[in-house]
Amino acid sequence: MRISRLPPIYPVTAAFVLGIFSAREQFAVFALLAAVLIFLSAPSVKAGFLYTIIFVMGFLNLSMRSIPRSSYPVKRGPVRFAESPGVSPVKRGTVTVSGKVLLFPKQKSFVLKTEKGNFLVWHGGGEKLEGGAKNLPEAGGFAELTGIFSPMEEKINSFSTDWKKINEAQGIEGRIFAKKIKVLGYPSGFTRFIVKMRASADKSIEKHFAVDSAAYVRGFLWGEKSGLEKDIIRNFRRSGLMHLLAVSGLHIGLFTAIAVVFLSFFISRGSALLVSIPLAFLYSLLCGATPSSVRAAIMFSIMAVGLRTGRRGVLGSSLFAAALFMLIVNPLWLFTVAFRLSYLAVAGIIFISPALSKAFKKIMPAFIAVPLAVGIGCQLTVIPILNETFYEFSVITPVMNLLVIPIAAVLVFSLFSFFCASFFPVPSFLFSAVLATAVKGAADRAAGVFAASGSFFIWLIDKLLRATSIVPNAMAGWGHQSALTYIAYYALIFSIFSKKKRIIAAAGLLFAITVGGQIKSSRAFRFYVPEFGGGDCCFFTAAGKWYQIGTASDIAGNMAGEYDAFIKYHGIKKIEGCFILSSSIYHIASFTQLMEKNIVKKFYLRIGVKMTNEFEMLLYEGRGKNLFRDLDAPFDENGFKFSLSGEALVIERPCEIRRISRCESREAGPPRKIVYAFGEKTAPGKCDVFVGDVYEYCKYWIIPQFEDKEVIIRLGRKVTKERWARQ
Repeated sequence: MRISRLPPIYPVTAAFVLGIFSAREQFAVFALLAAVLIFLSAPSVKAGFLYTIIFVMGFLNLSMRSIPRSSYPVKRGPVRFAESPGVSPVKRGTVTVSGKVLLFPKQKSFVLKTEKGNFLVWHGGGEKLEGGAKNLPEAGGFAELTGIFSPMEEKINSFSTDWKKINEAQGIEGRIFAKKIKVLGYPSGFTRFIVKMRASADKSIEKHFAVDSAAYVRGFLWGEKSGLEKDIIRNFRRSGLMHLLAVSGLHIGLFTAIAVVFLSFFISRGSALLVSIPLAFLYSLLCGATPSSVRAAIMFSIMAVGLRTGRRGVLGSSLFAAALFMLIVNPLWLFTVAFRLSYLAVAGIIFISPALSKAFKKIMPAFIAVPLAVGIGCQLTVIPILNETFYEFSVITPVMNLLVIPIAAVLVFSLFSFFCASFFPVPSFLFSAVLATAVKGAADRAAGVFAASGSFFIWLIDKLLRATSIVPNAMAGWGHQSALTYIAYYALIFSIFSKKKRIIAAAGLLFAITVGGQIKSSRAFRFYVPEFGGGDCCFFTAAGKWYQIGTASDIAGNMAGEYDAFIKYHGIKKIEGCFILSSSIYHIASFTQLMEKNIVKKFYLRIGVKMTNEFEMLLYEGRGKNLFRDLDAPFDENGFKFSLSGEALVIERPCEIRRISRCESREAGPPRKIVYAFGEKTAPGKCDVFVGDVYEYCKYWIIPQFEDKEVIIRLGRKVTKERWARQ
């Protein structure tokens, strides 16, 4: 079952990638995967030795680039400053730094490159800066700023975004909230050329497009999303078309196609292909050299050289070569969402969509079969990344691709044509002054025509995107899955299209095993204390059913925003029961929001809860829907016993096996007891987990207000505290 017939660039890149992963994640797991890859793909012992060396090079390429820890002051502990030019302390937590602004600033922030590393500078648009927004530096310029330094924090919940890892992958070591910014210099050299070209393009956009359309244009051309409203971004995500706002192969392809056609009037087609290569990288720089734009530029370069020399490069080899080159330059790119989405999407188009297209053509016209196959192939490969990053993904993407991609292609073509007309060169030595003015006027009128057509297509796309808001169940999510499950998923997807029965059978078995393990894990008896809510909301689960205690209200009385992320991350569709133990004014609003979410099957209300008019109105509405039950006496549900002990909720899971001798068996596990204290008057005795402010003789005693991370306790044969980072 060897796969040695693959092009050498495939296993070489795969070994390098596994080496990078092994340097940052679990070394043993990825070293084992590399060994399996080498065994299956190496055609000889020498080749296997070479692949091993490449794996080690990938490991060293990242491990030798460890992120230096900043010596700037942190929130806690003594203030320490390192002796370094350009850095001087002002007061506790405040720093003054100087450096160069990297391409390209966002609307409210920019990245400053200093002698001590790169830092993300937040200025909020400059409105609250001393001197105002006029002191904001240009891209590539130099500035000195004073502000509050904040180190990159580790993620505190298993379901929160790991901004520390994301920023480290971009070389950012900390954040500075600016109070004062002083411009020290302006960009020069090639950087100045790039900045001025982008500035001129932005002026042309402002001149020819309305404000709303201009925000769309910047999104399509530069991948700049800061000017778009949140509702528009949500519509793009809901339709699965966020890739249109990330400069990729579609943009680079159309840009270079226009360049090749234009240059072909003056030079040969082959020479035009070669000349368009630096133009592709120029466009990537104008977009800020994002991973997707760099990948597209490299792939185009490889294919252009192949076409020029008569060696038509294979798309798959170009993709792997581009990935290898980028990761040699910066291995941290592998851990960015943009890099993963870009390469996996193209992999789906290259390796999966052809087989789908062939099958679809048998039952539908080619003009529908091809784009539908491309959309499905792309979606199959990016679903795991979308699910783990955003906890949900669009299920209407293939259909939306059929409708929007052709329009988007014409739109991007119109925009590039608009800029070609706007910057049309008029050499004075070729034209007289009168003729030059006429040519320039004609170019301006052509730019206006292309801008008008672009505005029409933007309006059309906007209408289609807004229509998705009425589509029910447009978003779906699987909940959090293990890394092994996703590896098995990709193995199964790509094995199916390999058409080799033994490979398909092996991948199918691996996928079945991982899914079975995931299902068994989801049915385990666990107790969750999220970081949000300060202990006002806890969860526990067993047999795949979830229960909730409290309402996760914040100080304003609303439900904590992290609640929705928790629900999506864990794939919670229904909550069997929610226990309301307090009716203070701070819980009413969040309680109302919890009812509106319509995911709780039954509410259990503690007898003795003080009734307010607002609370009684909620109860009146809820009892009419048979949602409420009074918690006045112990009761059993789903193998659990619930009861009150003073000011505490006691959850017990008795042994369900009739034979006492088997109570310690793997099937049942020993009896377990959780105590959630919502007041000081409680004495429930010994337990496995105690949550509250009063000490009890229990294995785990949790004071949520003192915890800085999510706490997860597994109550199996042994009571263990799970590492939050592995969730």
